[in-house]
Amino acid sequence: MPQGFSVYTNFLREQRTTKPDPKKDTTRIQVQCSKPENITLPELVDIISQGGTCRMCAIDGNTDGGFISGQLFGLDFDNTEKNEQGQTQPLPKSKFHGATFSINKATEKGMPPFCCYPTFSNNRPPYNVERFRLLFVIDRPLFDSEQWRHVMRKIRSCFPEYATDKSCMNPSRLFYGTDQGIVYTDYKAVLSADRLLADYVPPKATEAPQKPQKTPRSPRRHTNGSGTMKAVEAIRKHNAAYLRRKLGRNQKTVFDNRNDFFNFIYKGIDLADLLDVDQGKPFSCILPSHGSPDEHPSASVFRGRFQEWHFKCFSEGVTLNTKQLFEVLGGFTSEYAVLEFIKAVFNVQIKKTAWAEEQTTNLDEIMRCISGTDEQHSFRVLCPVANSTTRHAQQLFMQVLLIAKSAIYPERTSDSGNVIFYMSARQIAKASGRGSVDKVNRTLKLLQYHGLLQQLPDEQVPKPFLRKALEGRKNGHNHISFYQIPSWVYQTMQAVEAQGEKWKANKYRMSGISYEMFLRSEGEEVAKRLYPQTSEFIGKDGKKHQKRTGRKADQQHEQIVAAILEAIETKGYCTEKEIISQLGNMETVTSEVQLKRSLTDIMNTYNLVKVRANNGLKSRFSIDCKGFPNIILPE
Repeated sequence: MPQGFSVYTNFLREQRTTKPDPKKDTTRIQVQCSKPENITLPELVDIISQGGTCRMCAIDGNTDGGFISGQLFGLDFDNTEKNEQGQTQPLPKSKFHGATFSINKATEKGMPPFCCYPTFSNNRPPYNVERFRLLFVIDRPLFDSEQWRHVMRKIRSCFPEYATDKSCMNPSRLFYGTDQGIVYTDYKAVLSADRLLADYVPPKATEAPQKPQKTPRSPRRHTNGSGTMKAVEAIRKHNAAYLRRKLGRNQKTVFDNRNDFFNFIYKGIDLADLLDVDQGKPFSCILPSHGSPDEHPSASVFRGRFQEWHFKCFSEGVTLNTKQLFEVLGGFTSEYAVLEFIKAVFNVQIKKTAWAEEQTTNLDEIMRCISGTDEQHSFRVLCPVANSTTRHAQQLFMQVLLIAKSAIYPERTSDSGNVIFYMSARQIAKASGRGSVDKVNRTLKLLQYHGLLQQLPDEQVPKPFLRKALEGRKNGHNHISFYQIPSWVYQTMQAVEAQGEKWKANKYRMSGISYEMFLRSEGEEVAKRLYPQTSEFIGKDGKKHQKRTGRKADQQHEQIVAAILEAIETKGYCTEKEIISQLGNMETVTSEVQLKRSLTDIMNTYNLVKVRANNGLKSRFSIDCKGFPNIILPE
């Protein structure tokens, strides 16, 4: 999970050097901190470090009745208690919890905080004891306040009850910043919401029939009334609690599979009831792109040929299904997030199978290993070389793991039992905040080379998925790619580490990653595994043929070979910089890129090695320069 990912919560940027006065400041701060916004974790920590204020949840107003969603959790450690006379006094040393001790204790329990900071009253009269706060974050927002409290209790259970302030259980509680600096941050310490909710039992939850029960509703308005605007505003603010109360969705519905759940979304959600309008009658358009309200109502909701619900704006010519309407009104950029919101609004869930539990656990364990929260079983311990060769790709890999988690449905099972998911480099670039799609593509190939990620050839993709992907192709381009992630058992880790050692031995570079580089260096089998869609083509004879290196690439390759051998024959060695300078720009790619694609193959073919020139080599070849450059010479 990238450190810049956003959370939706309330905060106030006002800088302070002292704790607010309860009589003079608290009410004003509550009012000013009553509207939530998106903010990244580093930005939030920066506000805290300057004495700002925040809440752990997104609250509309000042009380927990305005709960919208929660993704953050805070624990206060005051190190005080009340004696028999009701007076507050410092805890005895046997009960005392220091910041470092508490961070380590939570981490040992598998729930590491992402931030720790001293409060305004740290080591100050009248108690003069260490007082601090730990902040935690989960990988997705929770739209149910009871789920948020359940996770809060799980985190708090890492410590004895006396150690933490009970008032932290209130979602709307204000958390003030500090004037003493931040003592600890780890933005990779993101907890799994699914793991923390694994034992969650909803209050008085009972399984209902698959067909949702309709609830009586009052007569609707024919135009855009207050009921409509309240529903739209609740969707915009992701306020699932309000909509659930409005629709009377008190009884939980449990679907056996994902198909039944989507049938409910498209056919079972009554859009007229949700928006408080009459089916088929016009009302003022509610789309954000429409701007000001219609002078002449131009929108309506209706049922399609197969009884699915639709929203239509006639003036803009836009028709949306129910899921799309939620996405547009709520500004959702993640399919997973919008589906979780719909589940929270209508109090529904999909029954988890043993396979789904297995896949969730597998992916959670991989995320935990990558983040290094368990030192004994972290990736850097299990695969030290592969950890080094993939270190710049691990942040993007966490994003890939989240996409895989959102695809855990029985119909997406591969032959090996893993979950199959699809994604594009453009999608990953957008989700991870990376601008270069080409760089994302090369990073995915790095992960594939190490065996952390496997791209499936068409023959291993379930036929319904492949058929839909082929239909979605545009302008003859390749269809979207399908992937799976193997479980991190011992054999997998051995293979990953071996690939890391091979990557290091071959001295591959990210900028050289291409079909040509792997084909020249390791042959058809490796190149075909990494590029299953483009490694073959249909020839004029109608048969499949293996893709080879291009004529121009071969010419450039031979030019590089000649330049390297000539330099070695002349002075016994050469450097990459010299070769690049000698060849200049080539017709299709720069000599630098072509060199990185060809160098491993050239060194293997001509028994060359690339080493760092030490003092002995510099003296031997009369190399007059500062530092110790890499040189190429005969093995």
